[in-house]
Amino acid sequence: MKSTGYADGSKTLTPETKYYWRVTSWDMFGEKSDPSETFSFTTGSAAAGTWTDGEARLYQDNTNGSSDAFTIIVSGDGFTADDMKPGGHWDQVSVRAIESLFTNVEPYKTYRPYLRIWRVAAISNESGISDKSGGTETPCSTLKDTKFGTMYDNISSSAWCGLYDDSYPGQPGKTLDDAWDIIRPSLPDGTTDENCALIILMNVSHYNGTVNYYSQSKRTTGFVCLSPGATGTMQGFENVFVHEVGGHAIGHLADCYTRASTITSAKVQQTLQYQSLGWYLNVDVTGQKETCPWSFIFRAPEYNAYYSAVGLYEGARSHNKGIWRSESISCMNDNRFYYDAASRYAIVKQLKESAGETINWKDFVNKDYDRANANTGTRAEQIVPYNFLPLPEPTIIDK
Repeated sequence: MKSTGYADGSKTLTPETKYYWRVTSWDMFGEKSDPSETFSFTTGSAAAGTWTDGEARLYQDNTNGSSDAFTIIVSGDGFTADDMKPGGHWDQVSVRAIESLFTNVEPYKTYRPYLRIWRVAAISNESGISDKSGGTETPCSTLKDTKFGTMYDNISSSAWCGLYDDSYPGQPGKTLDDAWDIIRPSLPDGTTDENCALIILMNVSHYNGTVNYYSQSKRTTGFVCLSPGATGTMQGFENVFVHEVGGHAIGHLADCYTRASTITSAKVQQTLQYQSLGWYLNVDVTGQKETCPWSFIFRAPEYNAYYSAVGLYEGARSHNKGIWRSESISCMNDNRFYYDAASRYAIVKQLKESAGETINWKDFVNKDYDRANANTGTRAEQIVPYNFLPLPEPTIIDK
C-alpha cells in the first residue's frame, strides 16, 4: 500500500507544544532509506488567552519614570487547568486581589505608578488546598496535589496559611524556598529578592493570610486565602489582601492588635531590631513623642490641620501595654480600608526608596489624600469587635 500521510486517531496533540518529525521510507523489498532532516511545528492555543503553566504576564509596569520599582509577583495554588481560561477563576481572583489596593485604599490609589506587577500562572493537579489542625509538625487531615503545596489551619481560632521554612511528614513536603524555586524561572531577568514580594493566592474559601520576611536576603513571601467575607468587611478577601500585601508585604508594617498583656523585654528588643531594618515603623516601644518613629509628624506645621488624631495609643503587636501605635485604629488593627498616617508615610517611603527616590515631607502631605480622614472620627474612633480574629504576625526568618 502506498501512502504519503500518517494518522493515529488514538492520540491527541497538546496545545502550545512543539513537535518534531522526520521521514523514513522503504520499498516493497523492505529496504529503508536514511531518515530525512528533522522538521518541527508548534500547536496552537486551545483557546486564545488561556494561561499555561509558568506563564508570566505583566499586569502593569511602573510609570513613575524610574527603571526601578517595588515588584509584586502574584501567583496561585490549587488552581487547575480548568481555572486558566480567559476570564476564568484565576483571571478573576488575581485581578480582584491586585485592584483591591488601587480601588480601596491610600496611598496605593495615588502611588500606583510606583508598582510593577506580574501575574504568573501555576497549574495544580488538584483543586483546593491541603488543611491541618495547628502545629508546625501536625500532619494534614486533607492532602491536595498542588503546585506549591500550601496549607491552611482549619481551626476556627487560627488564621495561619502558607508554607513553612522546613518540610514535615504528613504534609505536602514543600517549603518557602521551594516556592521561589518554582516561580523564579518565570520571572524576567534582573528580578531580585529585595524590593520584591511573591504573593500566592490560595484557592480555598477561608479567612487566612500571612507574610514571611527574610532578614538578610530581604525576600518576602505572602499567602492569602480567598476569604468569603463581603468586600469592606473585616473578613473580606480584598480587606485581607490590603492588610497582608499592602500593609505587611510592601509597607513592612507591624500588626496593631491589642490583647490583655504587657509586651516582654524580648519582644521590645525584637521590635527595635526590625526597626533598624526599616520595618515596623508604625509602632513604638519608647512611649515618647520625641523618640517614636513618627515624631516628625508632631513637629510638622500641618499637624493641627491634618494630623491631630496622630498620637501615642498604647497597644500593638498583640499586647496592650508597653507598646504604642500612632492612631486609635487602622487597617493593621482590623483590616479596614484605612492606614494610619505613620503607616501611609512608611508605605510611601518604601515605594520611593525602591524607585531610587528620597521621600520628602512636603510632597508627602500634598499627595496624602487620606490626611483629613483620621480627624473625622468616622475611621479613627471605631472599636474593634471583641470577637475579631487577628491574622498571624509576619514570620521573620534569619537568612
